[in-house]
Amino acid sequence: VQQYNNIESRDRWEYRLALTSGEVDALAAHAWEMGAATFPYYFFSKNCSYQLLPALETVMPARTLLRGSPPVVAPIDTLHAVLAQPGLVAGASYRPSHATTMRQRRGLLDRPERRAAEAFRRGRAEEGDRLMAGMKPERQALILDSAQDYVLYKEGYSPDVPDAVRALERGILTRRAKLDAPSIELDPPKWAAPPDEGHWRKRLQFGAGARNGGSFTEVGWRPGYHDLLDRPTGYVPGAQIESFSWRLRYDHDERQLYVRDLRVIEVLSVAPWDPWMRKPSWNMGMGLDTAFELGKPAPESLVYEGHLGTGLAVELGPRVSAWTLAMGEGALGAALREGWRIGGGLRGGAAVDFSPRWRALLEGGLSAHVFGDKTPNHRLRLGLNWAPRRDRALRAEFLLRGPHREGGLYAVLYH
Repeated sequence: VQQYNNIESRDRWEYRLALTSGEVDALAAHAWEMGAATFPYYFFSKNCSYQLLPALETVMPARTLLRGSPPVVAPIDTLHAVLAQPGLVAGASYRPSHATTMRQRRGLLDRPERRAAEAFRRGRAEEGDRLMAGMKPERQALILDSAQDYVLYKEGYSPDVPDAVRALERGILTRRAKLDAPSIELDPPKWAAPPDEGHWRKRLQFGAGARNGGSFTEVGWRPGYHDLLDRPTGYVPGAQIESFSWRLRYDHDERQLYVRDLRVIEVLSVAPWDPWMRKPSWNMGMGLDTAFELGKPAPESLVYEGHLGTGLAVELGPRVSAWTLAMGEGALGAALREGWRIGGGLRGGAAVDFSPRWRALLEGGLSAHVFGDKTPNHRLRLGLNWAPRRDRALRAEFLLRGPHREGGLYAVLYH
């Protein structure tokens, strides 16, 4: 809890197992006897989440939680394996991270109250006392609780807290102890949902579309995990991670089958900018992509590209977020003049949740390449996703990239 919730600011869902007292004793004894053991760690398969399963099977020999040795075992896979066992899970509870609690509590403050909390956090106690003078005890308590949250987030969870920070905390807590007012009970954030309510990790997508007067059929596969157009329930807001995903496309006019793209990794984090946490948004990715902007036949335009960038995101409303990123990017491939290019540009986007089932995503980018092939790579993508069920969706996508125009309708199956 200290490491994940407080230091690393991770929200946690805890699933209580319906073990008998004898099974609990056996599990403790097994953990004791394995205390000095070491195991090879494989990120995609035999990771820390996977290692929980044989430990549980040891004390429940009649149950088989995971059969064989799958090539990929993600934390959500082990969770589904446990949930699939009748009667094994007795309930689930949400434990917000310290950062989530801090943001929620601060969201209840008005501007003068926030200034008072920041004054206490920065050691300007006299200014804080002046700003909250005359306020009701309940509001003063909220200010001091928020100030203490801020101190703990910045420095309080460090293993070696300086004496100056302890003195700062002492001043805040002394004032708080003099107030006869309880701390406000915080409800879980609206976006918080158990991860087992989210769509499954793997995704199969197939559909058809039109491009520049022609037509195509496409099939795609993604081993994991989630993109910003997927149904967001059960996933961290503003987070996208995909790995080893690919799309094959058949062009009916050219009568050619070709690789539309193959993403080795694509990670995007667009959490809204927070003035107390000050964590920027960022994006990184690499893999094969069809460079439609070159104006060549698509089967001849495959390049290996990579990009890295950072920027800011904002929350425009309870269901709308937007972001802008400054990017560095490059590509290699025979389709490019001189076989390569390096440059940079701006990328941005916006996501809108019309309802739990309907989600829209708008993304765009302006690029300039200063070395190698200097063909501009300006693009705009609009997507609309309808998820009537957790593991079924329909999505429409429209893409403008240089002279290329296309639109498609796709069926999406998660499993």
